[in-house]
Amino acid sequence: MYNQLSRGCVRALVGLMLAGGMAQGAHAQALVVDGEEIASADLMAKAKAEGKIVIYSTLAERMFAPAKKAFIEDTGLEVEHINLITPRLYARATSEFTAGKLVADWVDTTDPLLTRELVKVGVLGRPHKVPSFDALPAGDRDSEGNWYTMFRTPIILGVNTAVVAEKDMPKSWNDILDPKWAGKIGTASIDGGGSWFHAFAYLRDEISEDYWKKLAAQKPKIYPSSAPMLADLLRGETSIAFNAPASIITQIEAGAPVTAIFPEEGASAYATTGGITTTAPHPHAAMLFVNWLTSKRGSTVIAESGIYGVHPDAPPPSHPVIKFPPISKLWSMDLEKWDKMRASYTTEWREAFGVK
Repeated sequence: MYNQLSRGCVRALVGLMLAGGMAQGAHAQALVVDGEEIASADLMAKAKAEGKIVIYSTLAERMFAPAKKAFIEDTGLEVEHINLITPRLYARATSEFTAGKLVADWVDTTDPLLTRELVKVGVLGRPHKVPSFDALPAGDRDSEGNWYTMFRTPIILGVNTAVVAEKDMPKSWNDILDPKWAGKIGTASIDGGGSWFHAFAYLRDEISEDYWKKLAAQKPKIYPSSAPMLADLLRGETSIAFNAPASIITQIEAGAPVTAIFPEEGASAYATTGGITTTAPHPHAAMLFVNWLTSKRGSTVIAESGIYGVHPDAPPPSHPVIKFPPISKLWSMDLEKWDKMRASYTTEWREAFGVK
């Protein structure tokens, strides 16, 4: 994996500390990395006693792998990671919760409004304030700690370099509206989750109000999710596809003829938000997990996958082929507008692309 962290510099420095309030003055290990306390001795002891965490996440295994590996190394906990796209994950979490069978300790979505809905219906709602709470932007956390933004993921352009010549590489969102790309573009549906609603809202609000109609005129192939779209891009069945940098990076490292382009106008960066479930079988392991991901350590590791960590002191992703801009250059939709416009934008998009 590119941009591997020097384990000698960032490996968790675990010190013996007196755990305040622990019975009989027992000692436990606190998790401290480069002077940043991620978990107290008390929390570490309780999390280790639980032994594992069960995560329902929208983040694909290939993208979660670096963070998962580092978290296990730092904490010694077992991690069970179940990946689904947002609509399916939301349906599974709510149905299991209603039936009294929700086993997840942590649930996240790519739609912040759905994450808030999970709090309203009781799936989430176990308040926990992480050590970095005050350093995080107010919009990236619930005021009580019921949910957090864990990271932000851009949606950019993936290009098959075996079928697209260097001179024809698109540099902007408007470049792919050239008639030569008709029938050669892949995109997910706006119904594929918050990530895709967010990406299309960006194109409509920031590029041009009629961008959807212009893109629809190119007769793109529309997919239910990212995975089959990426597969067609790799096979050359499409030349260009909307996708996350992390997915493209994985293929570059595997030797596939693809690259990723940040269009010159900019790009959207959707938030993955989540929280600890009210039924968590391993609540302290879940607290440790959210502490870790919102720390500088966790946010730095997650950047290895081409994802922007939430901690303000963490660096942006980097890669020898793909140039990542600072997160300040990426667009995020105001949540009040998202709530207000979600239904009308979805209807408008379906009409533009002829999707029911």
